[in-house]
This record gives sequence, structure tokens and C-alpha cells, in this order.
Amino acid sequence: MSEDAWKLLSVVLIAGIILSSYGVIYYYQQYSDLLSQNNYLRSELGSVGETLDVAVDFGNGTTMWYNDTYVPVGSRSTMPPS
Repeated sequence: MSEDAWKLLSVVLIAGIILSSYGVIYYYQQYSDLLSQNNYLRSELGSVGETLDVAVDFGNGTTMWYNDTYVPVGSRSTMPPS
């Protein structure tokens, strides 16, 4: 391989590394922004909702649990007693 081919290959590889690094940084920033938005919305949801564990009995011996289910504040009082 000639010296010019090695130089061209080196330039292409360096450009690819730089572009992929920018892509990683961009997607990490997007992830960080969405994570902070998610945490904010979860904290706001806590003021209008509460969590409870819900068991659904299908009557055929199958029971499924849904843990930490958000429901509106006060909706526990409207549920029929078990």
C-alpha cells in the first residue's frame, strides 16, 4: 500500500472517530435531558397520585400483581371492599 493510501485511510478513520464521538455526546445529552424530565414528572405525579399494589384474580387460578400502580389521589376510597 502506498504512503498516500495510508494517509487517506488515516484521515477517513480520524474523521469517523470524531463524528461518532459527536454522536455519542449528542445522544448522551438527549438521554440526560429525558432522564431529568422523567424525574421531574414523577415528582409531580406524586402530588396528584398515589401508588398501590393491585392484584387481578382471573377466577381460573391465575393472579397477576401490578406493583406500584399510580392511581389518582382519593380513588382508594371509591374501590369496593375486598
